[in-house]
This record gives sequence, structure tokens and C-alpha cells, in this order.
Amino acid sequence: MKPSEIFTTPIWHIPVEESDKEVIDKLYDWAIEIREKNPGAKISNRGGFHSNYPPIIEKDYKFIPDDGLLNKKLNFLPDVDIQSWWVLVNEKGDYNIQHTHPGSDLSLIWYLTDNNNSLKLVDPMLQSRYKFPEIFPNQHTTYDWDCLAGDILIFPADIPHSVERHELDTPRVSLVMNLELVRPLNNF
Repeated sequence: MKPSEIFTTPIWHIPVEESDKEVIDKLYDWAIEIREKNPGAKISNRGGFHSNYPPIIEKDYKFIPDDGLLNKKLNFLPDVDIQSWWVLVNEKGDYNIQHTHPGSDLSLIWYLTDNNNSLKLVDPMLQSRYKFPEIFPNQHTTYDWDCLAGDILIFPADIPHSVERHELDTPRVSLVMNLELVRPLNNF
């Protein structure tokens, strides 16, 4: 007998399009400039750079220079407000410990470089259901996401997640956001 899968976790993986690459390159340069002008903070990052909220006070950094691409990519979602955003830059050896984003509905990661399969999402019920994979081999307790530069990943903000140690000599860069649903997800 096959079990019913009634409690699922929605994950949206929005792949990059060729036409996005110019904007992604612009955002990459912008993110690196933020790192150069901002001391950053230690949140979930171990090593690496995590910008403050907002990254810096200067007027040039209050808005994300994405030429409207993010709104275009998110038009399938119900109305959402961006609660906060920050830039992450990991150099070789840097990583982010497991964490969630309390007080938010959705977490969004916009990869400005390939993530090299470094994002690890953890089943929020792992502590009480750790034996289930033995019974249900198709169920995951953790899942690693591989994203390309320009890909966007959105998931519920209460999903524990971490970022594996960066192994390359070039930086791994992403723009991260906390989103609040303005109206419910009744269309899904």
C-alpha cells in the first residue's frame, strides 16, 4: 500500500533565463561593492560576509538594482512584501550554520553565482520522524539544492536550512530576502 502524501512543503525553483544574465552580472558587482563598503554582521555565517539590514545607509543601496526582474520572476506568487534583504558572500572555507527565518512567511535566495549544491534544506519534522526514511525510502530528511547563477529559490521561512562550506577559490554570492504574504496562498 502506498502512503498518501498530504503534508507537503512547497519549494519554488525559478531557473535563470539567458535574458537575465546581464542583470545578474550587474547584481553581482553591486553585491561585491556592498561587501567592500560595509563591515557586515555575524548572523548564521561562519566566515564570509553577511550584510546588515539594510546593507548600508547610503542612498545608493536602499534599492536593489534589478531593473524590475525580481517582480517579473515573482508574478506567480500572491502579493508579498519584502520584510528585509541582505547580501551573502562566502569565500573558500566559509559556510552558514543551520537556521530559520522566524517572523517571516517565505525565504527567498537569489543566487548571483552558482551555489554548487551547497544549500541544505532540512525536514522540519526530522526530530520526531527520523526513522521514517527506513519505512518510506522516497522521503527526504534533508535535501540539497543545486542552483545556477540567476536561479531563485523560495521556501517557507520555518524550514531549517544551512549552506555547506564553500570549496572554490571564487566567491559564492547571493541576495537573500524575507517575504511576508499579504494575502493567503489559496491559489495553490
